Amino acid sequence: MQFKIFIVFFGIITIFDQLNLLKNSLEAQIIDKSRLSQDYVEAKDNNQRFLFSLKRNQFELNLKNNFYENNNLLIDFIIGTNESNESNESNESNESKFNIEIESDIQYEKDGIFYAEGNVVIYLSNGKLSGDKAIYDKDKREFILENNITFIKGSQYFEASRLIYNFSKEKGIIDDVTGVLDLKSKNNDFTFEPINKEDKIFVRNNMSNLEYTDLVTTGLLNNFERKKGFYDNDEKSKIPKINKWRFKSKKIILDSTQLKSNEIYFTNDVFNKPQLVLRSNDFNAQIVDDKIKLSIRKNSISLDNLVKFPIRNQSIFNNDSASTWGIGSDYSEKDGYFIFRDFGNIKLFDEYELRLKSYFLVERLLDGNTKNFRKNGAPYYSKKVKNDISLSDLFALDAEIINQFGDWGLLISSSINTFDIDKFEESNRTKIIFNRTYNLNQPSGENYRSDNEFIDFVDLKFYSAFRDKVNKGFSEDSEIYFVKGFTLSNRKRWFKDDKKIKISYIYDFGKFKAEKINNSSFEYLIRNAFAFNFDYKFPIWQMNNLDQGINKDYRFSPKVINQGINWNINIDGGLFIYGNGANQEAISLSTGPTLTIGSLKDKFFDYSKLNLNFKFIAKSGESAFKFDDIDKTDRMQISFDQQIIGPLIFGYATNLKLNSNSGDNKVYKSTYKISVNRRAYSLGIFYDTISESLGARFNLFNIDYDNVMPNFE
Repeated sequence: MQFKIFIVFFGIITIFDQLNLLKNSLEAQIIDKSRLSQDYVEAKDNNQRFLFSLKRNQFELNLKNNFYENNNLLIDFIIGTNESNESNESNESNESKFNIEIESDIQYEKDGIFYAEGNVVIYLSNGKLSGDKAIYDKDKREFILENNITFIKGSQYFEASRLIYNFSKEKGIIDDVTGVLDLKSKNNDFTFEPINKEDKIFVRNNMSNLEYTDLVTTGLLNNFERKKGFYDNDEKSKIPKINKWRFKSKKIILDSTQLKSNEIYFTNDVFNKPQLVLRSNDFNAQIVDDKIKLSIRKNSISLDNLVKFPIRNQSIFNNDSASTWGIGSDYSEKDGYFIFRDFGNIKLFDEYELRLKSYFLVERLLDGNTKNFRKNGAPYYSKKVKNDISLSDLFALDAEIINQFGDWGLLISSSINTFDIDKFEESNRTKIIFNRTYNLNQPSGENYRSDNEFIDFVDLKFYSAFRDKVNKGFSEDSEIYFVKGFTLSNRKRWFKDDKKIKISYIYDFGKFKAEKINNSSFEYLIRNAFAFNFDYKFPIWQMNNLDQGINKDYRFSPKVINQGINWNINIDGGLFIYGNGANQEAISLSTGPTLTIGSLKDKFFDYSKLNLNFKFIAKSGESAFKFDDIDKTDRMQISFDQQIIGPLIFGYATNLKLNSNSGDNKVYKSTYKISVNRRAYSLGIFYDTISESLGARFNLFNIDYDNVMPNFE
């Protein structure tokens, strides 16, 4: 009996122990018997992945509620929860649209903490966040994603080792971040969109469609002078900014209102080791007017890890000059060498933007005099003479005010070459331009481009200017003392295969005050101008079997160089009618070849470019003004660029008279330049013999691409 009792007791103990072992085994797999109901565990086959979804998306629901209720504007903007919040109805509608879906190999809950492990993918508002393991602590309201993290939303992409975000504290961190920042599409990428699992798939280390797009040019000289036409002065040049940056940082901090980093690196180079690296020790991104605003401070640029120099805050991201301080020379306006400071673009009230550049005129100080002004009391059109200087003559200033009124653009620019009030009439140059462009048949805009297209623009421009300088070619430069008027033009462009055709029709009406043609006095007349321009460029010979895109061999160029011979034809014609009955009409033909050979891939003499352009002019009649009397000197324009060694390129350009008399100056406006050309940037120094000006330019190159680059190293 006792033996039977012992057997029963032993059996109960054994069964209890086995049940406990079974329980522990199930707990080791994070699934117990009570969790096997259909309401608690759902198994499904999705893309051949076996998924466990606890309590029907409890992980997703908890995470969704926290994301939707969080007050971090940046997080809201990125994941798309902050739109249409004007009413409760719109909020409810938006909340029903916003969703989060989590896929993983396994999901489970333990002690109030949700886990998702193995190939974790979180879909949120048209974005994908993935990693090896996701954890959500319901009590602490803290979300953690670990190992092999990737985030994709539109053209934005990053990888990281760990992401932590606490919804209660509205703070988080991202460790070991590297990725791509696409500024061109950043605000479009962060709009509210439904989840799309077929969103763009980036392919690691397999960049495609590598394409040079444009450049950012920074001049270290006074570049406020514009191209002159029939008084068709160009409005402010729209300098593009670098649109695509690779970046890396050891740690990015998600604060309550912004994203920031104490050390972050950017490069526009597509390959490692990058030729240009921008370092910022104070970076942040925040929401301003429903857009992400990027700010970088305490910045420096490193060129090929050889040259390093500081740059102004926000300079590269906001189209400003890449140098706060610089040197240059201008003998025609500033008596020679000067030091300048560019204050960049300054936001004024509403949408107005102010650009300031101040000068200290070193050579004027050393000489103790100036040769840029006429004698006191002399007529305005008399010649310039040497004058003693005062303290106010040592300073100069350029200023521009820019605004956009819908489709209309406003530019007010002024240049002052001394602060001496008595010389104000001679030192100040000011112009105001109010313009608009109508795109007649191409909704994709000015920058749209394909191999076969027709583009048709109408430009309307109202202008006014005081003392506008006009380049007269071989003749002495002249000046418009005062003008007001408007220009109506139609620009047509064809791009067909490798042929390029441009036609422009221009009508200009203005009232001009300027020096008479053969008399040192002012004439104040109305002028009507009718003009046209025809430009045709076509290939004679092209080298075949060129690379389809750049690769690591392109150390000295951001693009594949089109080698061959192109022929250029340009025809200009114009009829000018003046208020005093005078008129002039002229037509000019410019034609000649452009030869380009070499790919800039080798170190020695692997690039040569020669351009020859012959210009012939026929003219009848005479202008009433000196500034627009057409120079009928036939000429040949010559320019060439030659690689010497590695990135070093020498350039020269000049004009030669073809019908000059003996003793005349046959050479006009020679320019010399030396540049360092790289895939990511170029740095050049030039000297203009006419103005005796010396300056430099620094270019950053825009290279676009699809898929994902190698890790930024």
